[in-house]
Amino acid sequence: TNSYSMLLPISIGCSATLSYNYSEYTYIKFLETFQPIFDKPGMRPSTNWIWPTQVNVSLTIHEILGVNEKTHFLITFVWVQQLWFNEFLMWDPADFGGMERIALPVEFLWHPDFYVYEFMGEDLSPHVSYLYVNHNGMVTYVVPSKLVTSCHLDVFYFPFDTHTCTLTIGLYLSTVSDVIMGHHSTPQQLFLDSLEHIKDSGEWELTDFDGSLSSFLFQGIQSPEEWAMLIYTVKIRRRPTHYLVNLLIPSALLMLIEILSFFLPAHSTDRSSFKVTVLLGYIVFLLFVNDILPNNSGGTPLIGGYFLVCLALMIVDLLESILISRIIQRSSFGMVRVPSWLRLLVLHYLLKLLQYKDQKLNKDLWSIGMKTRQSFSILPNKCHHLEVNRQQGKGNLDTEVFQILSVIRKISQDVQTIKDHISTSKKKKKMDKEWFKVALILDIFLFRIYIAFIIICVLSLSALWSQ
Repeated sequence: TNSYSMLLPISIGCSATLSYNYSEYTYIKFLETFQPIFDKPGMRPSTNWIWPTQVNVSLTIHEILGVNEKTHFLITFVWVQQLWFNEFLMWDPADFGGMERIALPVEFLWHPDFYVYEFMGEDLSPHVSYLYVNHNGMVTYVVPSKLVTSCHLDVFYFPFDTHTCTLTIGLYLSTVSDVIMGHHSTPQQLFLDSLEHIKDSGEWELTDFDGSLSSFLFQGIQSPEEWAMLIYTVKIRRRPTHYLVNLLIPSALLMLIEILSFFLPAHSTDRSSFKVTVLLGYIVFLLFVNDILPNNSGGTPLIGGYFLVCLALMIVDLLESILISRIIQRSSFGMVRVPSWLRLLVLHYLLKLLQYKDQKLNKDLWSIGMKTRQSFSILPNKCHHLEVNRQQGKGNLDTEVFQILSVIRKISQDVQTIKDHISTSKKKKKMDKEWFKVALILDIFLFRIYIAFIIICVLSLSALWSQ
């Protein structure tokens, strides 16, 4: 009871404090004055229905959220500002306590039924509940929107690709006889404002932004009807730094290592194993690249062809090493001489074409052969001379002399066998040298063709990407 008695004076005091004339409150007075207008929000604000209402529109891009190459979607966050005159909402600020501007719920007034022609998917834009009205009848309605729009994306020049998309704003029900559209800001000003908001963040940069008024005819019930629309052209370019560091430069370094492997000795087994190791490393690299490359249903990017060419060059390089090793080891399968046509093609024409000097090797082979013949031609001649003297009966030779002669004859036969073996070995070595020369010249020739093809590919890719 005591608590109730204490609260009673307080409640009485509050009611006494809040009791004032609501009709004198500016907002209440404003609402009561224009209540008939607010009761008809679907009525177009024109005192003469023949006169169309002009709505000026400006679109500013605040962020490029992403590009979906697979579904051909451009995701942006934009602010659409709409301005028009409401001829029924004009007042003298002096009649409403100097109030020149007021915020009203969107449901109170007519507003144009704009939509984006290219819009796809679910509308996740925030709902704006209020718009601003000035005392001269100017209505301002700013709508932030997250737009998921369709756009033809050509990723052939990835990661140096540039895309041009359109954002078309039009009316859903009203024709030009009811609503006409116009620019609120110049396209140059919209471009500068968009650049100020986007700055240097994200993967994409805005390179151009333009807007133009247009219209299209649609066959109505009785006659064609004209519909106004505002077309904004958005040109964006991908920033390639991320892909240069993670894709092109590592691939180029692996190709450089592959090229340097040509300087390993051609007859070394480490050369082929080294090339196999580099090839396996590049294949593993391509597995990681597959997750980074854009998946586009319209075709394969040019960089995909670049990776494919690099892989093919590595495989060709490995096959070249196998071929050279097979040529070097050709004589190990038997006493096989270099065919005359191959000797003429490689040791004559290719040698002149490559300007390869190999006279020192021929001189060394000639000097070694002459010395070997002279050293092993002495003993057989001397033994033959002793045999002739014995047959002619010159001198009385005892049994020991005959034994010595037989030993010398045996030695002469062994020396002849050694000579034949050395001669065969020399022939084999000569053939080995000749096959090695063929392999060496072919290796140099194929290396130069390999380098020339790589240079042509690099220049072609540079020319295509620079477009």
